[in-house]
Formats: sequence, C-alpha cells, structure tokens
Amino acid sequence: RRVHGIEGLENFVGERYIDHNACVFKAFVIGRNIWVADRKSTANFGPTLEQKNPSNSPISFHTKDVSSIRHIPAIRTSGTLKKDVIKELVWVVSRSMNLSIFGLDIVIDKASQVYNVIDLNFFPGYSDVYLNLGQNELNKSFLELIIDPETSQPNSYHDYIYK
Repeated sequence: RRVHGIEGLENFVGERYIDHNACVFKAFVIGRNIWVADRKSTANFGPTLEQKNPSNSPISFHTKDVSSIRHIPAIRTSGTLKKDVIKELVWVVSRSMNLSIFGLDIVIDKASQVYNVIDLNFFPGYSDVYLNLGQNELNKSFLELIIDPETSQPNSYHDYIYK
C-alpha cells in the first residue's frame, strides 16, 4: 500500500503492528540445528494505541535501539515457547525457499498466541549463538553442513535438533 503525505518518511517498511509482550524470538538455523534466543522488543500498544498516538502518526523505531541481546551467558527462551511450532516454521521456510543457513524473527501475538514470522535473514550474524555457546558450536554445525549436506538436512520438521 502506498503512503502519501507523511513528512520526513522517504524509505520505510510498513507493517501491521502485533502486540507481542515486548519479546522477539530469534531462531538461528544451520542445517538441522536450531538455536532460539529471545530479545527485548517494542512495547505493547493494545487498545490504548489511539490514546498514546491520537494523531495516528506512524510509529517508528530503529531495531538497534530496541532489540538487544538479553540473556547471557545462556541462550534461553520463555517457558511458553512451543518448540514444535518453531521447528515447523523453520521446516516450512527451509523447504519452500531451499535454505540451510538462515534466521527468523518471530513474535507471538499477545491476544491470539499465533506465531508470526516478521523477518527472514538469509545469513544472520549468529551473535547470540557465538556469545553464548562459542565458536566451536558454530564451526561444528557449519562443518556438518559442508561435509555431508544430504544427512545434515532434515527430512521433516521432527528431524531438527533444538539446542
């Protein structure tokens, strides 16, 4: 949809805002290995969006100011995160786009509990994995994929190794 007449906006991405309890889940994938970390995100607006933003002007933010590594020294996620849903999302993206190395940003709708993929990264930085588990874990996963790409690919979403 084109947006006209918003002063100061030249390059932007417009998306429907999903209240997600200020948490974005970052799924990092190499072959059949998945690591998930949670990061701080933007606040919920809920039904008070009109009160907080009466002019209905665009809500803007820069990711680097909002999303930061939150859990060190161990990658951990909310106990309510459904691993099978994450694995299935990874499987669908991997199969439909023929990807073995990628990252997903996922938010869970506060009201409906529906999982939403809000970003796909073709080669993420893996900083969460590196900072929490070290270079050896990353090297091992990349080597598995390079040495034997066939067996390092899952045959179904059940084959993913959630780390």
